[in-house]
Parts: sequence; structure tokens; C-alpha cells
Amino acid sequence: MSSSLPMYGVIGALIIFLVAALLALKRRSSPRPDPQTGLLGRTFGRYRLVQKLGSGGMGAVYRALPLEGGLPVAIKVVDPSLGRDAVFRGRFEREARVSSELSHPNLVQVLAWGEESGMLYLVMELVPGQTLRQRLRDSIPVSEALAILKQMVDGMAHAHAHGCVHRDLKPVNVMITPAGQARILDFGLARRSDFHTLTRTGQVLGTIGYGAPEQLSGKPGDERADQYALGVVAYEMLTGRQPFKGKLTALASGTVKPAPIEGVPQPLAAAVMRMMARAPEERFPDLKAVQQALAEAVPA
Repeated sequence: MSSSLPMYGVIGALIIFLVAALLALKRRSSPRPDPQTGLLGRTFGRYRLVQKLGSGGMGAVYRALPLEGGLPVAIKVVDPSLGRDAVFRGRFEREARVSSELSHPNLVQVLAWGEESGMLYLVMELVPGQTLRQRLRDSIPVSEALAILKQMVDGMAHAHAHGCVHRDLKPVNVMITPAGQARILDFGLARRSDFHTLTRTGQVLGTIGYGAPEQLSGKPGDERADQYALGVVAYEMLTGRQPFKGKLTALASGTVKPAPIEGVPQPLAAAVMRMMARAPEERFPDLKAVQQALAEAVPA
């Protein structure tokens, strides 16, 4: 009888351990609370938020309706903690103003911006379709990839001509409409995450995997950094993989080169590889030159 007591003690301890482990697993798998879930129905400027579309390091994006009636828009509400940073506020207002002056078929139009109850917000066109990141879940034919690339280059060439640099081009920042039109959004607005920072000396601006080497080393990025990111996006569309994923240290030291692009016209592959040159001076001088190179690589 007494010899069975230790066994019961062991079983009881195992049961307690399993219950504790299950409770801990449940806590870890539970969704983290969203600080902006209470914004639905709130008014920002002359718009009312009606549906949350998504969220990221900078804040959340909502579908909103004009109070006076009209077409729905997209409103990005910035995380309040970012809005309290004076450097971020200055950058946000400056770049929102510049972005609102851009008008091009391949750029998402910024319609307005402001502040409501201490929260900065940006009003943009609501573009139907899916992001390029979603489109990349399936393979993309070379002809479609080239069409998307040309549109992105056209839109960014227009932006550069008006003194606006994006600084964070990547598939999630490109919308593809049902008609196949590419629309670039989120111009130069700083975001908060492990690899996003404000424009200060010695800090990184851009996204790991798409940021140019000069950006990742803390140097200022100019129009050629946007060209580099366009090249990386093009490489991913043509090959189905990122050129430097998981190789950040080697990329920063300049010891890694992306694998050749196969199955596409050689002039197109060469143009994309040149766009991704490590040294800015080895890339095309500007996006007008990229437009010309793409036109010559695959004539219409």
C-alpha cells in the first residue's frame, strides 16, 4: 500500500506539469491585443472609419467613408507612440505634403493628412486588388513580371523627377489591380520595426532584403537606392526567390552575389543584375536609363 504512494505522487506531478504546459501554450498562441481596435466608427477629418484592412509597424489601415458621401478611401492611422516623436512628425508632414503633389497612374494618390486626438493619419486612394507580395504566392510569367516592373519604374521615375524618394520599395508596398495595373504606395514614410528607423545619422532606413547596401550600412539613400530595391523586386518576380534572403552579413560585407537569373532574355537579366549592383555608381545613372534598358531588352 505504502509503496504505491510515490507512484501517485509522480502521476499527480505529471498531470500538474501537463496542465501548466497547455495553459502556457494557449497564452503564447492567443492573439496579442490590438491597441487600435476601438477606432472603428471614429471620425478622422471628414471621413469615418468603417473597416480595418490591416496593420504594420507604423500603424493600421482602415477603409473609410466620406461623411458627405462619395467613394471610400484608405486611411492609415499612425501609432500614437510614433506621433510623439518630433523627428517622425516632421518627416511625416514633409513627406505627406510631397506625396500629395504626385499624380501618376502607377502611384497611389495621397488625398489628405492630419491629426485627430493625438493620432497622425494619412488619407489615400482605396485601390482594389492584391499586393504584389500576395501575387508572388504563385509564380508570375515573365511577361507579367516585366509589365509590372515597367510600371513600377515609370511611377518611380515620375516621383524622382519631382524630388521624391521612396526609400522602402518592396512587394507589400505595391498594389496590383484586377486589370494588372501596378500602384506604388507608402512613399518615404518612416516605420517602426527591428529594421526600420528614422532618418538620422548612422541609422538604417529600409527593409532587410530590399534595402540597398548603402542604406543597410547607415548611409543616406538616394534615387539609386530605389533603383536597387526595384531590381530586387524584379529578381524575386523572375526567379520566385529573394536574392539575399538569410545572407544579411555576407551581403553587408559584399561577399555574396545573387545567383544568375535563368529562363528570361539575357538583356533583361543583365539589366536587373545591374540595378542590384552593390556600388551605387555601378547601377544605371537614373530610372530613365532603366526605362530605356528595359525597352531594349524586350522590345514591345
